[in-house]
Amino acid sequence: MWVVQYVPYVGDSKRAMDEYTSEIFMGGRNTIAMHNTCEDSLLAAPLILDLVLLAELCTRIEFKAEGEVCISVLLFLTWVET
Repeated sequence: MWVVQYVPYVGDSKRAMDEYTSEIFMGGRNTIAMHNTCEDSLLAAPLILDLVLLAELCTRIEFKAEGEVCISVLLFLTWVET
């Protein structure tokens, strides 16, 4: 799960440090360190797009028990939530 939180001290920019290590010739190691600065809105946009696509997919899925009417997955999920 990804959480994008607002931190007043750094404002809208978030920073991340990623390190990638690989083995090289004669048992050596190579480490690449990347420093990334990104805005909150740019981090959250892919999450929102994924939620929209998942919700649209759920509108297409229906299930039906024997002798019953087709029920949308979204209708079932709202019932399970309560």
